Amino acid sequence: MIDLHLVEKKLRKIEEYLLEINRVDIPSFKEFQKDIVVKRFIERNLELSIEQMIDICKHFVSRLNLKEPETYSECMAILAEKGILKKEEAFG
Repeated sequence: MIDLHLVEKKLRKIEEYLLEINRVDIPSFKEFQKDIVVKRFIERNLELSIEQMIDICKHFVSRLNLKEPETYSECMAILAEKGILKKEEAFG
């Protein structure tokens, strides 16, 4: 059975990380490239968001007794194959 509380908690964390990124004022891409602190902050928040997405995916795969993925992207593909995610959602 899917633990909806866990999934919601992880989705809220993703939202929090993305909101933090949106709060950063970057005047231009050129300025972004020069500011290593901002770059690392954004990279880390994206990394944390992706980790939460992977955790959610693995939770679904495990709780629904689906095929064990060999890679992170295969995890999303498995959910797409089962109709849990749309293909464009799984692969952007």
